[in-house]
Amino acid sequence: MVCGAFSSAGFLDLAFVTCSMNTSDYQEVLQDHLLPFRRRFSRRQFIFQQNNAAVHVSSSTIDWFRAKNVGILL
Repeated sequence: MVCGAFSSAGFLDLAFVTCSMNTSDYQEVLQDHLLPFRRRFSRRQFIFQQNNAAVHVSSSTIDWFRAKNVGILL
């Protein structure tokens, strides 16, 4: 599976995932790819949008976004 994202500021590097993604795996991808992208554009407002896959809306992932101060669109 390939995970990626884009914004008006540019594209995230693609993340190639070779396993079935669980919540921990998803948070690791976010940590490794989303946070560095966000740091490059820290002066811009940033809201992350995703679908309602179980790993996206788990309480652990929602808590992860809050802890990292990442706004999300649910």
